Amino acid sequence: MMNTIVSTRAARWLVSLGLGLVVLATATTAAAVDVYLNGVKVNGITSQDFEDVDVRFDEKGDVHITVDGVKVQMVDKLQRDKDAGAVGRSATSSATLAHKYWLISDQSARGMAQYDIDVHINGQYVTRVKNDAPQVVLEVTRYLVPGRNTVVFTAIKSIPDQRRSFSPDHHITLLLGEGSRDTKQLTIDRSLVEYKRMANQVENHTETMVFEAR
Repeated sequence: MMNTIVSTRAARWLVSLGLGLVVLATATTAAAVDVYLNGVKVNGITSQDFEDVDVRFDEKGDVHITVDGVKVQMVDKLQRDKDAGAVGRSATSSATLAHKYWLISDQSARGMAQYDIDVHINGQYVTRVKNDAPQVVLEVTRYLVPGRNTVVFTAIKSIPDQRRSFSPDHHITLLLGEGSRDTKQLTIDRSLVEYKRMANQVENHTETMVFEAR
């Protein structure tokens, strides 16, 4: 059964869950801090419960909530999206893309930068790149649509005991690019987005980037 909460306000948030759609109305009162759900600002949402979530506060006091399997998108009118069949950015949209897209991690020295990085594309959680994990090579075509796309990187400093390095030469870099893969190798023909954090940095950091897919 589809669980739907409808508000009369013009601006609404759509959260696409495995069991249906939940409509979140934005409040008119300004918040003292910003609240982000899977990298998307959702100030003023009400009457929503989530389980198994990660919550963190950044240096500005803003709240970042990560929930696996939840997709968030801002729309002007619920009915318009419903009629157009465009609720969320469906994975089926990738069928119209002529190219494949990949997320690749690279570290100058594994584990030395001490940053874990969450990746969200078009409001949908993709993965967490762990500081001490092997290199990530992940196809992300299914998260994209033709034209404008948005990726949000949320870097979280991970210091379980002590700093391993203070050097900017120790870094972790995430690359999102257009490419092709055969049985032997992956070739990136067009680099679209690059995000980098270094060992000498200590603050948590969120950055949003926009790119075009074709």
